[in-house]
Amino acid sequence: MRLDSLLPLLFCELTGDAAGAEDTAGLAAVAASAFLRPRFALGEAAGCISDCKEEYDSAVESCKSRYDSPDEVEDLQQCIQEAKDEYQSCVDECTT
Repeated sequence: MRLDSLLPLLFCELTGDAAGAEDTAGLAAVAASAFLRPRFALGEAAGCISDCKEEYDSAVESCKSRYDSPDEVEDLQQCIQEAKDEYQSCVDECTT
């Protein structure tokens, strides 16, 4: 049984108003969807952010392998900074 179908019954049980249960069915559906939607959105954002983290880790490893000599420290720092900036942009896209 779905949560939105249980809410009118719960309302009726709490208030003792059987007639009001039908009137609240639409309101219950709205409340249930408003309650559940953010939880699903958070789950999607978490998955998206996890993907961003994987891309970031891969980019940093690529930077480290590309710039592995002491003479390339500045290039390595720049590459890692670019990876950080890309990660932040990715996370921003996930949360908007």
